[in-house]
Amino acid sequence: MESKINRYQEERKRSRSRDSISSSASSRIEKGIKILHNEPSSEIKIIMLQNKQVNHRNDSFSKQSFEFQGALQVQVLHGTVKVLGATLKKDETIWHQIISDPRKNMLIGLSNESNTAAVEELKLQVKGVNEDILIADLPENTAIIAIKQYKEYDEEELKRTIESDGTLSIQNMNRDIGPKKCFFRANKSWTNNLEEIIQSLQNSQTDEVQKIMINGIANVGKSTFATCLINMIQTLCDLEVYVMDLDPGQPNYNLAGQISLSTITQLILTNNDFQDITPVKQYYLNTPQPNLNRNYFLACVQQLNQTFQDSQSVKKKILIVNTFGWVEGIGAGMQLDIAYIIKPTHLVTLMKPNQYKPVNEFRQFMPDRYNQPNLQYFDVNSDDYAGVMNVKGAVQRNKKIIKALTQNKQDAYLFKEIQDNGSQLPLTFNSKTMRHDDFSLGHQQFQRLSEQPFQIIAFNDIALGFIPEQLSYIENKVDALRIFNNQLVAGISIDNAQFKSLRSYDDVRVTEIKFTDHRLPPIEIAFFGLIRDIDYEGGIKLIPQNSIDLSKVKFNALCLCHDSIFRFPSTYLIQDQSDDIRLRVEQDNEKRRVFKGNNNQSQGNHQNKYQRRY
Repeated sequence: MESKINRYQEERKRSRSRDSISSSASSRIEKGIKILHNEPSSEIKIIMLQNKQVNHRNDSFSKQSFEFQGALQVQVLHGTVKVLGATLKKDETIWHQIISDPRKNMLIGLSNESNTAAVEELKLQVKGVNEDILIADLPENTAIIAIKQYKEYDEEELKRTIESDGTLSIQNMNRDIGPKKCFFRANKSWTNNLEEIIQSLQNSQTDEVQKIMINGIANVGKSTFATCLINMIQTLCDLEVYVMDLDPGQPNYNLAGQISLSTITQLILTNNDFQDITPVKQYYLNTPQPNLNRNYFLACVQQLNQTFQDSQSVKKKILIVNTFGWVEGIGAGMQLDIAYIIKPTHLVTLMKPNQYKPVNEFRQFMPDRYNQPNLQYFDVNSDDYAGVMNVKGAVQRNKKIIKALTQNKQDAYLFKEIQDNGSQLPLTFNSKTMRHDDFSLGHQQFQRLSEQPFQIIAFNDIALGFIPEQLSYIENKVDALRIFNNQLVAGISIDNAQFKSLRSYDDVRVTEIKFTDHRLPPIEIAFFGLIRDIDYEGGIKLIPQNSIDLSKVKFNALCLCHDSIFRFPSTYLIQDQSDDIRLRVEQDNEKRRVFKGNNNQSQGNHQNKYQRRY
């Protein structure tokens, strides 16, 4: 009888604790979260996240999230929250900057991962909030966060922010999420495998460097899983993180046409491109396909692995290898070759539900063909979110190079573009279909590019690299410079002794580079850039990616980028007649709209006629 009474009292106490928050006027329930402080005069809002039992695709787990789109700063006041695998704990000195870009199909939020006991009479003193936050009874497994706007926006920046949340009134942030969007949530398979990998790293008793190789078909979540793993390692393990990106078609942290080794020391708290990396070594392929020259590709992988082995680190280091999504046939064979070179200690394979085609032959071959008894296998099931699907590879590559040439620092947290008349353009979202706009510049991007400062490269400092078909047209200096003018190029390093075709036309040196030659030595790349103009006497005027200072990078040649890497007409980027180009495109679009009202046969014929132009 006494035990029944005790159980009843405990249940009553838990029941009261769920509703015993201080009865301040600013405390309210809103969209599944409890707002503890939301004074209009205060820039800081206080929010409580309680655990709540939910069912998600047949996985039962406890989770309560603050989901948003836009940019804001977050401080953890009690408990623990996670963002893309990063564990953020109580620290009243750190404000984390988090960006959930509304232009992306998959947004991010802060999920409550607290494992805390219930607390009676909790008082929070938050710098910037005039009054103490009083909580009579705080339930167990509860997180409390403070949020505020990302930064102070100037008048021009405010024109490019998204509308603020009607309840919290934080500039450039809202929770008015449309039905076509989804939020990243690690399912049970992801959570269990990530935790097992971290536990194996923490329990490792060997001095062997841990290497984690991630594989899977295209668009299965390899890059996102790698991001979560990198964040977890940084917050839960004392390791220096190296990332080897071996996908030249859709690299996660670099531009296409290359493979790279980098270090990452910052948490990745954004669903957009993350650029706070330190490149260690990058090799140029001049193609988005790893199989154009298999021997050359694997030689570059060998060099990257050797660079990692030779790198000096204060802390114990770890390597994350992100691979391409080709895992059957020749692709499976190349993945095996990579495994032989890297010698991974962990193999992570991501799979989709009911995945039948393409079959991951690489994962099937590994146990029999890769005799490494200490290799740990992790098979991860990804949820099949249609909205998270990547856009076409060519579109991704184009958008990245355009951004690298035209972006400002503000592009990370400002999400709208401004037209000539001052009006805002609507947000554009990722699409799985290709449009003409994916292969040209918007007006704002064109204006930025025209205003970008160029840097001059003297002819005597470099050689111009041509593939054999191009070099056959070169007879003099004018021919060489004409081919390079207004083109995208890669700044590379070549060994003159290995390129015997090097010859000169006045002060311009040219050489032949056969990217299909199996004996081609690995070629390092320092940057991509656009040749704005060429001064016949003075040199090459070049706009480098991300405004890189060319005096601080090593290169001795410029190589024309193959059209398969970045598929858009370079001349659109530099012609002064941009308005004429835009007008012609608008006229073509108008013609297509006129024919749209005709019968189906006529409509199809005319549409095909105009589509072939692009």
